[in-house]
Amino acid sequence: MPKASMKMIICCPYHPLMPKQSGKIRATDRGMFMIMYFKKICRTLLSGGVLAGVFAFPSISQVGQSRNDQQPHWEKISSRNPAGKDPWGYVGFGGGGAMFYPAVSPHNPNRAMVACDMTGSFATNDGGKSWQMFNLRGPVSYFVYDPADSNTVYANSIGLYKSTDQGSTWSLLYPSPADVSGIVSQGDHANEQLVTKDSTIRKVLAFAVDPADSKSLYAVISIDEKSAFYTSKNGGITWQKERELEGKTKNIYINPGSPLNDRTVYVCGQNSIMKREKGIWKTTINPGVEELTVFSGGFDKKSNQYIIYAISGTSYFNLKKEKSGIYYTKDGGETWENRQAGLTKFTVKGAAVPEWRTIATSALHPEVVYVSYANLKVHTDTTSIGVAKSEDFGLTWKLAWKDNLTSKGAVVSANFENDWVTERFGPGWGENPFSIGVSPSNPDICYATDFGRAIKSNNGGKSWEQVYTKKKDAGGWVSRGLEVTTSYAIVFDPFDKNHVFIANTDIGLMESRDGGEGWLSATQHNGVPDAWANSTYWLEFDPKVKGRIWAVMSGTHDLPRPKMWRKSGVKDYKGGVLLSEDAGKSWKPVSQDIGDGAMTHILIDPASDPGSRTLYVCVFGKGVYKSSDGGKSWQQKNKGIEGAEPFAWRILKREKDNHLFLIVNRRSEDGSLGAGDGALYRSTDGAESWTKVTLPAGTNAPTSLAVDPENAGKLILSAWGRRASGNFSPDTGGGIFISDNDGKSWKQVMENDQHIHDITYDPRVKTFYACGFNGAAYRSEDSGNSWSRLEGYDFKWGKRVEPDPQDPAKVYIVTFGGGIWHGPAKSEEKKQSLIHEINHKEIPAGKTAIAITGATIIDGNGGEPMQNGCVVVENGKITGVGKNGKIAIPAGAEIVDGKGMSLLPGFIDSHFHLDGENGLTSLFLQHGVTSLRDPGAWIEAYDGERKSGKPVPRLFLADPHLDMFPPAYPKDAYVVRDALEAVNQVNRMADRGASVIKVYFRLPPGIIEEVCKAAHKRGLPVTGHLETTEAMEAINAGLDGIEHITSFGLSLQPQIDGEKYRQMVLADNNARKKGRYDVWNKLDLNGWRVDTLLHFLVKKGTFVSPTLGAFEYQAPAKRQKLLIDSVKLSGFNNMKALTAKLKKGGAKIVLGSHSMIEYAETGWAFQRELELFVESGISPSEAIVAATMENARFFRVADRLGSIEVGKIADLILIKGNPVDNIRAARNVMKVMLNGVWVK
Repeated sequence: MPKASMKMIICCPYHPLMPKQSGKIRATDRGMFMIMYFKKICRTLLSGGVLAGVFAFPSISQVGQSRNDQQPHWEKISSRNPAGKDPWGYVGFGGGGAMFYPAVSPHNPNRAMVACDMTGSFATNDGGKSWQMFNLRGPVSYFVYDPADSNTVYANSIGLYKSTDQGSTWSLLYPSPADVSGIVSQGDHANEQLVTKDSTIRKVLAFAVDPADSKSLYAVISIDEKSAFYTSKNGGITWQKERELEGKTKNIYINPGSPLNDRTVYVCGQNSIMKREKGIWKTTINPGVEELTVFSGGFDKKSNQYIIYAISGTSYFNLKKEKSGIYYTKDGGETWENRQAGLTKFTVKGAAVPEWRTIATSALHPEVVYVSYANLKVHTDTTSIGVAKSEDFGLTWKLAWKDNLTSKGAVVSANFENDWVTERFGPGWGENPFSIGVSPSNPDICYATDFGRAIKSNNGGKSWEQVYTKKKDAGGWVSRGLEVTTSYAIVFDPFDKNHVFIANTDIGLMESRDGGEGWLSATQHNGVPDAWANSTYWLEFDPKVKGRIWAVMSGTHDLPRPKMWRKSGVKDYKGGVLLSEDAGKSWKPVSQDIGDGAMTHILIDPASDPGSRTLYVCVFGKGVYKSSDGGKSWQQKNKGIEGAEPFAWRILKREKDNHLFLIVNRRSEDGSLGAGDGALYRSTDGAESWTKVTLPAGTNAPTSLAVDPENAGKLILSAWGRRASGNFSPDTGGGIFISDNDGKSWKQVMENDQHIHDITYDPRVKTFYACGFNGAAYRSEDSGNSWSRLEGYDFKWGKRVEPDPQDPAKVYIVTFGGGIWHGPAKSEEKKQSLIHEINHKEIPAGKTAIAITGATIIDGNGGEPMQNGCVVVENGKITGVGKNGKIAIPAGAEIVDGKGMSLLPGFIDSHFHLDGENGLTSLFLQHGVTSLRDPGAWIEAYDGERKSGKPVPRLFLADPHLDMFPPAYPKDAYVVRDALEAVNQVNRMADRGASVIKVYFRLPPGIIEEVCKAAHKRGLPVTGHLETTEAMEAINAGLDGIEHITSFGLSLQPQIDGEKYRQMVLADNNARKKGRYDVWNKLDLNGWRVDTLLHFLVKKGTFVSPTLGAFEYQAPAKRQKLLIDSVKLSGFNNMKALTAKLKKGGAKIVLGSHSMIEYAETGWAFQRELELFVESGISPSEAIVAATMENARFFRVADRLGSIEVGKIADLILIKGNPVDNIRAARNVMKVMLNGVWVK
């Protein structure tokens, strides 16, 4: 292996195990461990909103990130919408960036996680068909699934995070949040560091969960670089140090065959294993090996032995000359066997030992082991890369994945499914896997990741499918959600809205001609020089000439990051300017006068003659070049620019006075002042000369500049911070600055975020945008004076916000390693989600797997019922939904035959009152109501129900409703006298666990408004019973819901009549019992007032709970005809008719039973309300949605309740018959499941 090729690798500063390139074109030096002639082959192979294709991006987000010394809010790292309806989506093709550490759930092989070195992490719940991104403030270095609890998984990033809901939400486990005072972002990559109260740097180097006890945790923890082995018996609340350690630590394994109270533990280190057995520690060293690069272990039940594998040798992860081996030990390292001979036998005589890049076995089937190999010389003219597999503990091997690299070209493994990376670049680009993750329960299932692909085998390596992209039938590739590319811009063709480019690093320019649905490489066989294809830094369409494009490309990636010049400078950079006259179908280099260089930006002067455009180009290390003849000739324009190799980065023209501004990047890596400072220059003569503009004090790394077209002399500057001394010192000198006097002086307007990459402007809405490396994007509507964050976007390394050219309410965010995001340009007011049932900790979760087969699935979303369906429940959650026979049922699952029955989500009752009926909640549960809300009773009123010993539904309680004197129901009311008293009580109720606030009809709109503000600030909805307050006024004050259809009485009658009714009720609460029917008897349901109300409710999105059963009046039998109260009958019929009209008109109607009503037997009020909905004219399917999913939305728990969907809590009911055909079937409740447990 030539030393020269090895010297090309340097350690990546943000991923300790991932070497990166020194600056050469990535496509050619990926083969650094291949034979030398293959490098030549790789170069040869290389030459071989607006968008309809914006996909839902249900990213798991960090809401409310803290910066610098702010107190972090750890519990808010959560999935904003695990159902996939998050407002942020992605645009792209998937893959194209390095991925690591695939881990497969031991409970369900369809659940897996993958990390990207560019800070994003990803989860799949469907075996790789789709992926969700989540962000934990930095790159994740390992995932650990709890072997005993399928809901729990751990991930190690800047700290050790824990999720107890399969990765939907995450919280910091170590260091304990109580020990953390803040976070700082430091250095060129804005790496985040937890600030501990004792100023120690703490890292969890390795971690394991006991196979049988989720509370027993094992970790190697480093505190200020001193490592020790720790254990916890209470799930990580406290830790006990057991033994200090020296050297590197890579893995911890627990022998499940050892005694539970005295586990045998293996701690794998640099070249040793430290074993604790029967309480005694012993260290064994692998002789002759300095570095074991990767370990993998599993328990062999047949022999009752724990098997550990390890690999060594010079490799991608170990550049030193090292003895090569695939090692096997069955006794914790006391003896080792090198079992590489079964693989080296495939090499020709005299060939060098191949590279072993990673090794992986199944935790419960260690007889099966996979090795990623490279440089396997199988013929004098052929070297193979891929994955080998053994089924006998490494004694014999077969080449399960075998790409052949020859002097005549590369041949993809015959059992390998096509993908866009391989199609474009050949197999040498992705190389053999960095990491492999094997299913603990099924060793035939494994995931592998490399430089740009995620690959999976379902059959033990007999075939391999890619799981990061998918091919469109009409051509092009579509992402599955693994968005891991670094991009510089997304650019839209002004003459064709379906034509879009994404300028990327490493994979070059990508193109879509179908509105962003399918993507293909735009640098292949079309005139782009091979040596320039790696990175496209910028692209500009000529705004006046259809099909004309200029682009700047380079063989050097990731500029302006200092890692690209810290070793060898810029003199060898390749790249140039290209021109296309046919919309990118072909390209022609036009920068011969400049020579090779890393071109990073091109600017078209829009005022120039389209026939001979004036162009400006930034060349990193050469400065500025100008062309006045459309790129035919170029002249260097560096007069006044300091330095021999100016790092010209971006150039901007201000149209009102033709001034040019130039950003020159900082040379120094740590930002030391006076050591290669960056600069801002101005030219007033078309780049003939440049004058330096003074930067803000303490700032030496400008990154972008924006001019305000609305304010003469207004400049907005972004900058990168400078590294300060001290482990916990935040960077300084970065952020956003404004100048109102054309750069003579500056004022800092954003200091909290020290790493801002680009500032952009949307003239349609006069709004500026900013983005950077601290997991946030911002907008300013006041010329940059103040900035607000775009909620939902949380990818760590952002670069640029691009306004959506077709929709000013949307933006694209270009990222450094997270693809292209697409979402709302303006955030809605943040609503903190704190909704919990008061008894959520009292409801046991199911521990077994259950499959309900053969039933008709009515999913609660209103879709067509699925005949002969199957729903799988595991550990209290729904893990599978589909046709019976098409859904995998876990081994040992309880099978429930649902033939002849319908399976529905548990009913949700939005208006329940206990009314002194002991056991009423349990009775409702037996009748299918799994969640209920009492909108007005003291929480203590439910103590008896909760302590009864009987299963009860989820109790969403409000505490007392707010009323004024004299209250209608004193025992259930809290009487307030003014707004301050009301607000104070809202906060008290929120502290006590209220899930909603209810206002009663004596509160005026002014107090209701203050109540709503206070409740919304606490993340709680507000609902109201309003008979003496006009509903639209109350809703405008902030009300989220309306209780009782009668609350609309004042809105639907002439004001003079309404005021008469209002005064009557205010004088006597009981007057409404008869008076409401008088009001409703007279209403004109076809009049303008009803139409106005309907339009208003739809626009506001207000929920309405009619509670028809509370007002039902049935005419007596015919023989009692004289006893009919015709006013009551007419009034109630109008209530039903309005309910149906509101529903059909698009209002959000939900179902509340009122629990104790005249025309229903005790416990059946909910079913009676369903029947009244249908009698009113609402379809049974719509009534079921109102009783399930719509109520879940009203409760703000739709992410976990209300429908039968994978990932949701298993609250289910089995009903004999089909309520969609006959709503009365809802009374035939045969079985009830709460939290995955049958309670009936």
